[in-house]
Amino acid sequence: MQETSLAELQSHSQQLIELTAAQAANEARYWLIENDVAKLQTLVDNLAQHPLIDYSAIYDNYGRALVSAEPPSARAEKVFVLVEEVREEELIHGYLHIAINQPMLLAEPISVHEYLSYYGQFLLVFAILAGVLMTLTFNKWRYRRWRAPE
Repeated sequence: MQETSLAELQSHSQQLIELTAAQAANEARYWLIENDVAKLQTLVDNLAQHPLIDYSAIYDNYGRALVSAEPPSARAEKVFVLVEEVREEELIHGYLHIAINQPMLLAEPISVHEYLSYYGQFLLVFAILAGVLMTLTFNKWRYRRWRAPE
């Protein structure tokens, strides 16, 4: 159960990164059409500021680099690379290349999973304690001797 939920959290994190790449590619489409290199550089720099993203770049439709973020001095051993097409219907304007730090991507849901597990254990202990107290209270009421009014 816990392994399944952790795998689901990690899969969800990966889907969020893929959604981020798709949104960035959609935004890059406007700046590629207008050939605005300054705004493309701003987009790439904003992507590179994300803690999970190690490197990002935008290439034209021939694969030539237009803009790129400064690569970090220490790169992760394992990277998850996303290449998103920047397209308008059938016409491809370029490509968005994002390198994601995979160990950090997979480690992020672990802390959330640990917190949720701890919180669930706390609620379980609290429910058991409430059940014991309710049982004691009902037993006191049930076995209480009835005194006739005087």
